[in-house]
Amino acid sequence: MTKRRRLGVVLNRAAGTIRGSDPRKVASDVRQFFEAAGQDASVKLTSGSGMGGIIARHLREKDVDAIIVGGGDGSVSSAAAQLQGSGIALGILPLGTMNLYARSLGVPLTLPEALKALTEAEPKPVDAGFVEDRLFLHQVSLGLHPELVKTREKMTYRSRMGKMLASARAWVSTIRRPKILSLKIEVDGTSKEFDTPALVISNNLYGGTYLPYADKVDEGILGIYVCTSPHWADLLKLSADVMLGNWWNNACVEIMTGRKIRMDIRKRRGRSVVASVDGELVRFSGRIEAKIVPGALEVLMPPKQV
Repeated sequence: MTKRRRLGVVLNRAAGTIRGSDPRKVASDVRQFFEAAGQDASVKLTSGSGMGGIIARHLREKDVDAIIVGGGDGSVSSAAAQLQGSGIALGILPLGTMNLYARSLGVPLTLPEALKALTEAEPKPVDAGFVEDRLFLHQVSLGLHPELVKTREKMTYRSRMGKMLASARAWVSTIRRPKILSLKIEVDGTSKEFDTPALVISNNLYGGTYLPYADKVDEGILGIYVCTSPHWADLLKLSADVMLGNWWNNACVEIMTGRKIRMDIRKRRGRSVVASVDGELVRFSGRIEAKIVPGALEVLMPPKQV
């Protein structure tokens, strides 16, 4: 029997799935589904920038048992940062382009199946990564990926497919002229130096799936992935391997694991760098520290599919 909960549902009207449909109908469908399932649901449709205020109001008034966020990975990550330590569980409706963290939790990617899974889900503590004081659920990336994001943000697109095509164009432009980062990296006390065009830190180790996302969310370990070649041909092959889901076997990727990471930026004017933290561009200076905190966040975890 499904437990009756008070749900605060916040939908990002700019999310990829909603953008190509009628946002008000999506919100109405979500409300009707939860009501039919015996849940008390307050459903709000807002912009990405307005989600934080709605969540803050629920936290202040303590009027919900869980907050369900409908959006992409960026919306989910921002909500998690607000909910961490609150005792209120985070649920996810995967309405974005890639929905990588929803995949990690095993949330179905179609709206009807995701809604059904959330009515059957139970709260569970999961790990969260932190870079400096910023929470991340999926990954922190330096080098190629934030450069891609910066290039793509200069382009115009109006749909999920348009965003994917813009990403492909931005990627080609970025790998033709990669910027090299000179880093000293210390992982759990062991140091190495790299000159790299790209580095990624993941919240738990990526699984062996087609897309790079963690298939376990409570192992208490960070994955560190360093590209060891700056050459265009190697980067092109790595890009192809990522698209084919074969990047694990690429000779230009060095993989490490650890619980704490320190990175010192060397040979760079101002010693600052732009990173992508779950898709949001953030500038860091000097030493960058990342860690994983086991059980830092409570989420609504759907039952495993047999």
